Amino acid sequence: FFAPDINAATELLASRCLTELVSAKLLPSL
Repeated sequence: FFAPDINAATELLASRCLTELVSAKLLPSL
């Protein structure tokens, strides 16, 4: 792996986890 690829992958994973966490917190309140 190259460094930029790893950075992009981690950013993608982080954003996915973050959106899942946010939706998990927002959906029950609806």
